Amino acid sequence: MHASLDAGLLATASGLTSPEQAATAFRSQPAVLLTRLSRKLQDVRPRAHDRHGIVVNAARVPADSNPGGAAAGTKIVTAAHLPVLAQLGFSVGLTRLDAGAAVRGPWVLRDAAAQAVYVARGSGRVQVAGAGGASTLLDAEVAEGSLLVVPRYGVSLAASDDAGGMELVSLIKSPRPAMEQFTGKGSVIGGLTAEIVQAALNVSPELVEQLRSKY
Repeated sequence: MHASLDAGLLATASGLTSPEQAATAFRSQPAVLLTRLSRKLQDVRPRAHDRHGIVVNAARVPADSNPGGAAAGTKIVTAAHLPVLAQLGFSVGLTRLDAGAAVRGPWVLRDAAAQAVYVARGSGRVQVAGAGGASTLLDAEVAEGSLLVVPRYGVSLAASDDAGGMELVSLIKSPRPAMEQFTGKGSVIGGLTAEIVQAALNVSPELVEQLRSKY
C-alpha cells in the first residue's frame, strides 16, 4: 500500500518520526484493496451504530396502494428511510408484480425526476408515455437483465406476463420523490369528485363510477 509514494513525505503526512516507520506502516502489506488474512481476528464484530443512516431493511418500508391489489406494489426507499440518500441525491424504487399478468400503474413522479429501471427478475411488458401522454416512448417486452430509462414527466405502466412474476429496481434522481398514480386508492382520480373526473375525462357517469369503484 502506498509503495510508490515517498517514505519521507508519508512520514510527514502521517505524523511519524522517520521514513523507516512510514515504510513499515504503509509497505508491509503488499495486497491492494483486498487481502487474505494470515490468521483469524478475534472479537471483531460490526458495530450497530455504524449502520445508522446507511442500511435499511426494505421489507419494513411500507408499500403504496395500487389498483392491482396485493398482486402488485411499489416501495420507494427515500432519504426519510435512509438519510445517506439525501447526500447522494437519489432514491430507490422496488416494484413487485406477482404471476398472473399483474399490472402496476399508470404512475408518474410529481417532482419530474428521471428513473433508470432494471428488471431484476421475471419478464413482462412496459409502456412509457411522454409528458402529457402525447407520444409513446416505449412499448416493449422486457426480461430479466433489461435496463430502461423513464425520462422526466414520463408516465409508466408495467404488466407481468411471466409465470414467476416480475421485479423492478429503479434508481430515481431525487432523494424524496413523490409518486402519483392515476387510478387506485390515493390516486388523482380518487381524490377528485365524480363530477370533476367526468368533466376532465369527458366520459359518462357510469364509467367514472367504475373507475372509482376500487377506492
